[in-house]
Amino acid sequence: MVQALVDSGAIPPSALADHPLGHLVNRAVGTDETVEVDIFEGEALPGDIFLLCSDGLTGLVTDNELEAALQGLEGHGLDEKSAELVALAHERGAPDNVTVGFLPVDGAS
Repeated sequence: MVQALVDSGAIPPSALADHPLGHLVNRAVGTDETVEVDIFEGEALPGDIFLLCSDGLTGLVTDNELEAALQGLEGHGLDEKSAELVALAHERGAPDNVTVGFLPVDGAS
């Protein structure tokens, strides 16, 4: 819900982390026959790695911390890094589930 407020320009992105309505969900998979999704297009290059995670991680680990933690991975040690990030979120008091996964882009076209 709060992301929708940011997207509409009603509040600045800096308000995301501490917004009192941050726990509200306005879309969920499995509640309706159809699902509204956001689609972003861009170029993925061989060697790129996408981080897929829940707000259980991003609510407790900053973008700068994630960037630092992911430097130099290059597709190696992804399982270990996932476990480290989940553990970090739990150490910081994650209030609900924490999900972390990586999607490496290989060289196939």
